Order: sequence, then structure tokens, then C-alpha cells
Amino acid sequence: MFNIRGANSEASDCAYTDATGRATFTYSGTYAGIDTIFAYIDVDNDGNWFYDDLNENGVYDTDEPCEPRTANVAVKSWVENYITGAGIMKNENDEVIWKFNFRPKLGVSPEGGVVGQFQIIKYDGADVVTYNMNQFEMLGFYGGETTSSEASNNTTRFRGTGIGSDGSNVHLLVIIEDADVGKDKIAIAELVATFPPPIPPDVEPWIGYIPTGPSPQDPPELVLIDGGNFQIHNMR
Repeated sequence: MFNIRGANSEASDCAYTDATGRATFTYSGTYAGIDTIFAYIDVDNDGNWFYDDLNENGVYDTDEPCEPRTANVAVKSWVENYITGAGIMKNENDEVIWKFNFRPKLGVSPEGGVVGQFQIIKYDGADVVTYNMNQFEMLGFYGGETTSSEASNNTTRFRGTGIGSDGSNVHLLVIIEDADVGKDKIAIAELVATFPPPIPPDVEPWIGYIPTGPSPQDPPELVLIDGGNFQIHNMR
């Protein structure tokens, strides 16, 4: 049994294990929000699987394995305003020097805050450093409309922190412009602390924005990506 608590609790269901003892369960979220999912074995005491007069009753009983206080819990966020995709940048020798990837997406939670992850991989000869950004202070959408995918804003900006595979830390501002295929752009600037904090730009609509903290010393320049495609999904 896979029990869902949260925005999409009606999607709770069961799945049978295969010959290796593994059960696979998938569902689609109908409502935006956060789901907490846990799995348990609906114990069969008499050989008659599922809904009968003994224990296998389709609900969790305290004497059944995999109870929800264990580590057997997953959390899924369903968001309405988000960005997906990936892109690369090359040097003059046509070698990839940067790769950008949403894992799997970066969006605004209905409960507030930003959820998701943005990954940056730096290629420098034999040295490869991967930065996983997963702590975000702001995610905003603005600009014109897009048709593929349909969205009310074609540009997003976010800032956050991440840890590199070499142990280093980064604090970055990222701006992405979703244009036609082959025309998407990206800009990345490292954030430097200033005091007093700068006044945020007057751009609407801001979503999940926190108007404090460091800003780049100079506005970053949007650069055309060499490969990949970013998609903004925003209807505000």
C-alpha cells in the first residue's frame, strides 16, 4: 500500500511486488501542494489478499511493517509555476565548458518558498566540478508571453546557494530567457555581500521573493546557450 497525505491524498493505491520483492507505484498530481508518501505491507493473515475481514484492510495498522515514522517516507511537491530543461555552453574549440540542468525542476510551492534543484557542471580539462544548488532565496517570473510551452512570462531569475563536489560553496544569481528553440539564453553572476542591501528592481510579478541579501556588483549579461532547451511554465 502507498499512502499519500497532502494535496493528492485520493491517489493512494496499492501495488504488487515482483519476483525481487520490489513494488513500483506512480501517480499524477491533480492539485498543487506537498504530498507525503509512505509505503507499508498490508499484511495478509489468511491467504486472501486485500479487503477482507482480517488485517489486509487497505489502511495502515500499527502492527504492520514499514510504519510512517520510519525512513520509508518520500515527499513530492506539485507546483504550478516552475522551470525545466537543460543547456550547455562551449568554448571556441567547440568543447563543453558549462552544463546547466534542473533536477527535475525548480518551482514555487503553494505553501510558500522555492522547491527543486539546479545543477551546474564546470568542465576545465580533466577537472570537473559539479555544483548542486538546493537552497533558494528567490524565484521570479517576468517578461513577455511564450507559446511553447504556453506561459505568461518568458524570463525567470532565481538566486541561491550550492555546494560543489570539491567542497566549495557558491551563492549565485541565475537569469534564464526562454525564447524559440535554439535561442534560449542564460546569465549567471556570483553574489557578493553589500551593506546596506540594494533596493530590489521593480519587476512584476515576483513570486517567492525575499528583498534582502547580496546582489551582483554588475548586471549579468544574457548569453545564448550552445545546446539544450529551457522551458518556463508560469501562468501568473
